[in-house]
Amino acid sequence: MPILPEKSHNLSQVTDVWPCTVLPEVRPHGLIGDLVADRWEFESGRRHRKLEMAWTRMMANGYPLNHDVNAKYWELARRFFTACRNGIATGKPLAVKTCIGMTYTLFLVVDLVMRNGASSLWTFSIRGSDALLAALTGRVDPDAPSELVSATIRLRFEVVRLLYILVAEAPAEGTVLNDGFSFAAFSSSEEVVALSKLIGQQQGTTPDAPPEVVFRCLEAAIRYVAYYSDEIIDLYHAAETLRPKLKIEVHSTYQPRYRRRAGIASALLEALVTRPPWIDATGTILKSELARHLGMNASDTYKPIYRPLIQAAELLLVGGKGPRADEARFILMEAAGKPPEAKLDPYVGDELARRLGLPFTGAAGEFAPWPIVLVGNSKGDRPGVGCHAAMDGIVPDFGSVHV
Repeated sequence: MPILPEKSHNLSQVTDVWPCTVLPEVRPHGLIGDLVADRWEFESGRRHRKLEMAWTRMMANGYPLNHDVNAKYWELARRFFTACRNGIATGKPLAVKTCIGMTYTLFLVVDLVMRNGASSLWTFSIRGSDALLAALTGRVDPDAPSELVSATIRLRFEVVRLLYILVAEAPAEGTVLNDGFSFAAFSSSEEVVALSKLIGQQQGTTPDAPPEVVFRCLEAAIRYVAYYSDEIIDLYHAAETLRPKLKIEVHSTYQPRYRRRAGIASALLEALVTRPPWIDATGTILKSELARHLGMNASDTYKPIYRPLIQAAELLLVGGKGPRADEARFILMEAAGKPPEAKLDPYVGDELARRLGLPFTGAAGEFAPWPIVLVGNSKGDRPGVGCHAAMDGIVPDFGSVHV
């Protein structure tokens, strides 16, 4: 049974010649360094770590992607990454990590096209599309279940769809890609989602455990709760009494990192117009003064996570123009648009557990080695008492016990 029973929407099956005008190649937002380089580097927003896209992968023809033999595929990969990053492919800019994942899927597609013997994606026959999609699901047998989660399959199928859409729906002046499929493997993005759910596993699911293991763990959990019910109830009430006090203590100083980054970006955008005292005559930002202006610790603005914002603002303050200035403004505006203004409740579970003296192992007995390790709650769930248990080498997680 094929993955898709029918294919349609052929753009062209008449000529092997690429029919579209190709637009000049542009830079993706946030790129550091040259456009044609063996590795692309982006500021990640994480401490001491940049995001990197390497173009040195060994392809199915035995040559690295950045070898002269694969020049057209390297250009396709760069153009596809940029189309995703700059919002051309999906209508909105995508995160660098998402673009990297989609580009690595493109590498898989190119490998399959090479093994098929086609000279380009454009000349790849529609007759090979079922084999292409089956390979992207990680299945040798189309009727066998896939071990990949549906989200991974959806992303891979979406790449295949975009490699047609970016050509089929290109404006009259030209296409951003120098290669692409001449047929539509999917009729819509909804079909991509539906098919990936049908084929892939759901996120967070795991293969079934043997029944004898499941029942032993379930029995152990029930016996544990029954044995320690009084202690669990006392512990739960103690935690609920202490929790409001801890929230008050932490809330006054707690500020989520993403909201702090948005505040810095907003202040820098405003500074482009007002030129506040924390900018000197040369357009350099005085980071300690900026921190005081925002009510932050003086050292905070020196952290690597905020460096791209500072560099972008300083470029604009000295009158930078052209593509780099556009990228700098994009970086600031994207960061400044992060929600929200209201503070969220900080997570106090770790401090709560420490003050309660966890892990708690209960009275001596056959259940004593099984500690209660936390008093907290998962996202969207009620606060509970969490524990782990060990029994004959089996280490189940009993999660939260709600009282």
